[in-house]
Amino acid sequence: DQPTTCGICAARTEFEDITDEIQLHQCLSPDCGYQFLAEKDEEIRDGTNEKHS
Repeated sequence: DQPTTCGICAARTEFEDITDEIQLHQCLSPDCGYQFLAEKDEEIRDGTNEKHS
């Protein structure tokens, strides 16, 4: 199993569990910082200002 990587620069990401199914990932590269939401191991939506019900 490979760690999740940034879709922009391919660096590794760290994540925080938002719910049991959704994680907020953030790129560890200081030059990038891209954030995205993921469900299990699949990216579901870009952006961090999105609200989910």
